[in-house]
Amino acid sequence: LIVMWSATACVDKVDESSMYTFTKDMVSTYLSKHDSLSYFWSMVQKTKLSSKSPSTLDKLLSMRGNYTCFIPTNEAVQHYVDSAMNKHVEDMNQVPDSIRDDIVKNCIIDNGDEKAYETAAFEIGSLERETMNARYLTISFDTITGGHSAIFINTFSRIIVPDVKVANGQIHIVNHVIAPY
Repeated sequence: LIVMWSATACVDKVDESSMYTFTKDMVSTYLSKHDSLSYFWSMVQKTKLSSKSPSTLDKLLSMRGNYTCFIPTNEAVQHYVDSAMNKHVEDMNQVPDSIRDDIVKNCIIDNGDEKAYETAAFEIGSLERETMNARYLTISFDTITGGHSAIFINTFSRIIVPDVKVANGQIHIVNHVIAPY
């Protein structure tokens, strides 16, 4: 009787009905999958969280959190870098740390425990939370060619792909780098 009890008492039966399968991308995964955002992704992988930390932002964006990201396309990054350096830059690895850090940190808001910003919540004026570069972004609305309404960040960066929901926030793809005010 003791032998039979010990053989059945040690069997772990896992209730599989409450198991969770992770299916959504994180910000980092989304960026790594889209070639049209590869310049920004490359910069994220080199941008340090702070001068005191060896960790880079790609590690942060691969973890749990609530991030709002205004991600510029490759064309937007190329245009900004060329303008900032007064020459055409073939290799994004040649971009100085200061320019790279401004590009990346002006585009990301760590919302902490608050929900990431969706475009439906945007109102004219400044967002309540600052970017990772300690700057506030402004929201404005306008009509573009064809009578379509558009949302602009800091006057010049138009959201061209809004509300991409990822597991750790929201991504909005923009047509210009978010320039610091």
